[in-house]
Amino acid sequence: MQLIDKAIELLQEHGWIRYAAHTENGFCVMGAMMRAACMTQSSGRDLHDAYEALGRVITPGYGSIGPAQLILHFWNDDPHLGPRDADEVIEKLKLAGERLDLEAERKGLSCS
Repeated sequence: MQLIDKAIELLQEHGWIRYAAHTENGFCVMGAMMRAACMTQSSGRDLHDAYEALGRVITPGYGSIGPAQLILHFWNDDPHLGPRDADEVIEKLKLAGERLDLEAERKGLSCS
């Protein structure tokens, strides 16, 4: 999915941070995804689907825990349960992108 690919690119280029959407030191995962949605002119639905896919990757069964945006916020910012570094965030984003692409293929659509 173009949105996720762009979010990965932003994290690789600018870095990953906790506790803020974007600073001079980088982006949090949701900040990167929001900026990527703007840059790729993705719909709100595309951004929502990307959040949902990442939520399913980081927390299987997350729907019973709470909305994806809340889960992603806590996951990004928690130094004990969240990601260790930008590489882990990027790995999870890649898995979410693969999920979205597979779902689109099943529906006969293309996300790329």
